[in-house]
Amino acid sequence: MDNLLIQEEVLQVSDLPENCKYSRILTFDSGVYETIFTTRMQVYKYGLKTYGRCISKVYVDIDSKSKSIGYVFQKMVKYEDCNKTYLQETWITIHKSLPVKSITYNYA
Repeated sequence: MDNLLIQEEVLQVSDLPENCKYSRILTFDSGVYETIFTTRMQVYKYGLKTYGRCISKVYVDIDSKSKSIGYVFQKMVKYEDCNKTYLQETWITIHKSLPVKSITYNYA
């Protein structure tokens, strides 16, 4: 079986005043890369061990149907420069292939 490709996006979740609920700041994006994992369950267990409890799945709509493409994990993390903590979310998405990148030149 082939190794799975995943992408990890780590966000800092901050409280906002009044009725705004939360702000999410992207602090790390791994890009899509090949892992040692061959099953979704291995990816899930890796996420639990590394990033805390699973709070949700990640979904996309394809042909008017929802498809699960990954997981969202959460844990409290200590700031590096003080004793305060913040909520960290990590979104792990599973990919079929590396992304296709293209370059478009827009000349004057």
